[in-house]
Amino acid sequence: MRSLSPRLLARQLTSSDVISFLVQVGGAILMLNKTGDSQRQQTGENTLMAGLAINLASFCFFFTLIIWYEVSTRRIVRHLSGGTKRTYAPIVWAAMISQVFLIWRSIYRVIEFQQGYFSPIATTEIYFYFFDTLIMLLATAVYVFLFPPAYGLLGKRRLALKLEEGSVEMGATRQGGDHIAI
Repeated sequence: MRSLSPRLLARQLTSSDVISFLVQVGGAILMLNKTGDSQRQQTGENTLMAGLAINLASFCFFFTLIIWYEVSTRRIVRHLSGGTKRTYAPIVWAAMISQVFLIWRSIYRVIEFQQGYFSPIATTEIYFYFFDTLIMLLATAVYVFLFPPAYGLLGKRRLALKLEEGSVEMGATRQGGDHIAI
């Protein structure tokens, strides 16, 4: 996996999301037929399920990449001398936790659509609130407590501006509790 380009991975994951979305929309459009054609409606349901499956596979692939990154960087840091710390590790863990929640939600959506519109899981509000709304809230709330810029993850342009200003703070602190600015 060392030969994977970050730019190529970003394109693949973005393309996967766009394709998944378009397939789901196509399936939903096929399901909305006014003629009552059951064959067309079944094709729409199958297409929608394919879109959800593509989405779930994309999430699982991204989660695998996060785990691979965590293991690789931990191994690299272990071999470095001087007690180097990975100040960004909490963000990697936050991404993993968030990704687990998103995978759970995708599994719920696959089950919900597989059982049909009038199944108990689709018509009972508590399932929706728990398996969709609460899980999405938790997936995003992880970043409230582990805010990426607090760990020096700013993005290229903002980081360049902050470096010019000399106001970038990383997670490291001195004994007195003051932040060390780079």
